[in-house]
Amino acid sequence: MKPSFASRDLLVLFLLWAAATALDFGKAFHMDDTFHLLAAQWIEHHPLQPMSGLVNWGHDPQPLQYFNQPPGFFYLIALTGHFFGYGEGVMHGLRALFSLLAIANIYLLARHFAKGQALFITALLALCPAFW
Repeated sequence: MKPSFASRDLLVLFLLWAAATALDFGKAFHMDDTFHLLAAQWIEHHPLQPMSGLVNWGHDPQPLQYFNQPPGFFYLIALTGHFFGYGEGVMHGLRALFSLLAIANIYLLARHFAKGQALFITALLALCPAFW
């Protein structure tokens, strides 16, 4: 029996997410990730003072508030790190959830505005190196 249009789209979206997640898991942490981990670790121990922690960025410690980074994502990293650790695999897994949300929402938007090309538009996003 031939799969319906919706189940075929769902399978393609899952494959796009799996590909984007696999490509992201292959990336090593870089400077931005280090900053995010340091900020999250500060928040884990000082949840009521999220922006007053210091990050040693170039031998000159600066408060988090100077870096124009909203603390919401850092709270999520801190919560994940507290329960599962701050390892690369765990953090890539956390980002994979956001990849799933992005892919699903781009697909829904594309289906609304360009129904016949929704999967193609979504694939352009999910397979773009800037996405992972």
